[in-house]
Amino acid sequence: MVVLPQHDVTGSVTRNVLTLPIALGTIGGNALEESLDEMHRRMEPTEKTECGFIAVLIGGDSAHRRMLPEIVLSEVSDLVPFARERNLRILLTTSRRTPAEVEDALVGLSSRETDVFHLSVWGRSDAYNPVPAFLELADGVMVTEDSVSMASEAILTGHHPLILPLKPIGGSHKLERFHQYLYERELAFPLLSRGDNRALWASTLGLSRRDHQAVYNAIGLPELLRKARELLDLEVVSRHGHTTGA
Repeated sequence: MVVLPQHDVTGSVTRNVLTLPIALGTIGGNALEESLDEMHRRMEPTEKTECGFIAVLIGGDSAHRRMLPEIVLSEVSDLVPFARERNLRILLTTSRRTPAEVEDALVGLSSRETDVFHLSVWGRSDAYNPVPAFLELADGVMVTEDSVSMASEAILTGHHPLILPLKPIGGSHKLERFHQYLYERELAFPLLSRGDNRALWASTLGLSRRDHQAVYNAIGLPELLRKARELLDLEVVSRHGHTTGA
């Protein structure tokens, strides 16, 4: 049996190939605890205030997307007054793939708006991975379009991430299939690359975060497990010790 992300599959497949709309992974357990501990260690005492959080996860250039500084800076800049009006703080991280000019522009913005930027992690020079902590604390999440893994992690932790489009390059349509699948099932929502996204931010922040079972249902995991048990001819032992069929 093989389990693949839906966007990696084209055409017909054999019975032993099962698919999910996102990439599977885990950010619980020690990874979450360690990320939270490091985040709290880095924060100044005055930063530990009662407020909500918006997580902004910035990826970078990839084989199929080009990150233009003006698109990223425009969206994050527009988010600053929105967050301030609602007593929200921005948790921002770049990645090792983030272009230097994008990261430099965000460094400048965060240094000018210190009342709104709660914690910024610059991935090109910092080994700390704040994503588990950010997703645990956030009320809303923005992810750049290049990263399947960051969007998937946000969905797995119950969020309805907003996806910031980037400039497409190359001939692959895998990312388009991935995002279209998310949008059709309202697992995530697309931002405008150049436009006013405040209404979408407001509506997304009003959505309840999914619990684990709701996430599993939303991505079709129970049906995948049913098919897997049938395929592998597994019996299921209930909590009461009774053996049942697939």
